[in-house]
Amino acid sequence: MNKLGKSQRVTQLKQIRLCIELGIECTDGNQANRPDTPDIINRLGETENARIMTGVSSLTVPQVQRALEKLEDATKNLLPRRDIVHLMNDSAEKNVTHWQGAAKNLRAAQECLNDNHHIVAVESGPSISVEDCNLREAQECHNHNLHISAVESSPSMSVEDRNLQEALKLIKDDLVGVIGIWGPGGVGKTHLLNNIKNSLDGNTTFNYVVQVTISRGCSVEKIQTDIAQQLNLDEFRKDSDVQFRCRIIYDFLKKRSFLILVDDLWDQIDLQAVGIPYPLGIENQLRRKVVLTTRSRKVCGQMEVRKNIKVVCLQEDEAWQLFKEKVGHETFSYNPRIEDLGKELVKEMKGLPLALVTIGKTMYAKTDTAKWEYAIEYMKQSWYVKDDPLDMERVVFRQVKFSFDSLRNNILRKCFLTCALWPEDQKIPREMLARCWIGLGLVDEPEIKSSYITAYNLMGELSAACLLE
Repeated sequence: MNKLGKSQRVTQLKQIRLCIELGIECTDGNQANRPDTPDIINRLGETENARIMTGVSSLTVPQVQRALEKLEDATKNLLPRRDIVHLMNDSAEKNVTHWQGAAKNLRAAQECLNDNHHIVAVESGPSISVEDCNLREAQECHNHNLHISAVESSPSMSVEDRNLQEALKLIKDDLVGVIGIWGPGGVGKTHLLNNIKNSLDGNTTFNYVVQVTISRGCSVEKIQTDIAQQLNLDEFRKDSDVQFRCRIIYDFLKKRSFLILVDDLWDQIDLQAVGIPYPLGIENQLRRKVVLTTRSRKVCGQMEVRKNIKVVCLQEDEAWQLFKEKVGHETFSYNPRIEDLGKELVKEMKGLPLALVTIGKTMYAKTDTAKWEYAIEYMKQSWYVKDDPLDMERVVFRQVKFSFDSLRNNILRKCFLTCALWPEDQKIPREMLARCWIGLGLVDEPEIKSSYITAYNLMGELSAACLLE
């Protein structure tokens, strides 16, 4: 029986068809046939994104199931294709940097020392000496005019705690307006930003603490809408132009202390066009601060960041402790061999927190040594070039895909893939997601109440696998 019924709204039918068409076109083997970002935005702008799932009701079950199968096949090749293009585009710049590096390091070090800059060695791998770290940081100080600092901490303090204490210290600094948190995908930047917000709950330093997620291709209008919702601006209208929205936000914030937390910034964005009052820092006894996260140090420079924190991967002992916590003591105590395999698996994950948590939960209660050996071999294929964010991003994809492949059946996998029908970083209401699965026939129970219970149980399984939050 077709549970979807027939839609009476042609617009909604066009919305879901457009999203499926875009998904298929973006995975075309010929790059020339793929739509570019402006084209995608323009095509999506012709429909109403906020009601995309309402249009699901106008499709038949077989049509949507075929579309889901195409999406599932597309995920296998989409990211590697993109990475190849990015790596080809970046190769020339990397070669130039490699040959010019030694001379610039020495010259930058001398200039920074002459200017009395304070250079602090960063955490590095065993193959990099302290002198090399100092020279590298000196070069970055010279090229980006950024002052690198580190929090004084005890050796027992974890990397996560050190980063949080350093961020809070910089937020208190009256001379600092914009703080940058940067590092590869999956290393814990968003987690750090959430910890900052939680640490400031109940703090009277700021009248308002606002957190927005930018993501790739995000518009000024979208950021303005997110900020206005959190500030409860009643006079803010979605149909107004950018300048009107800018004035509303500016007038509200100009006489207040505020902290804007910007997550996942990919490109430079004009904060003043959004409505953020300048100058940032301290102005007329008001604190105006922005903390942003990005994968690119270059974006930090474009956003005029003068204090930044590099989030690095965990050291081996911290990585092992985190992994053990997620796998569970009972799993390791079942067979001593499993602990040895676990340590080998942790080494292959290179200290990435996201991978350690995701794979750790996937391996929970796995007592078959063959499954551990398979996981190790799978992770060994996830090699990457050190300090290359594009390679690191591909590693994160493969490690998350391991959890996807380890789901117990295809129903769970298809349920997970339906989340691609919503825009990136958009929060999906549980009830709406449940209705989607029920409508698509992925959840098929005799009564509506039992269908919702089953849907919520499936969400729990996906959350346990770290595929849903």
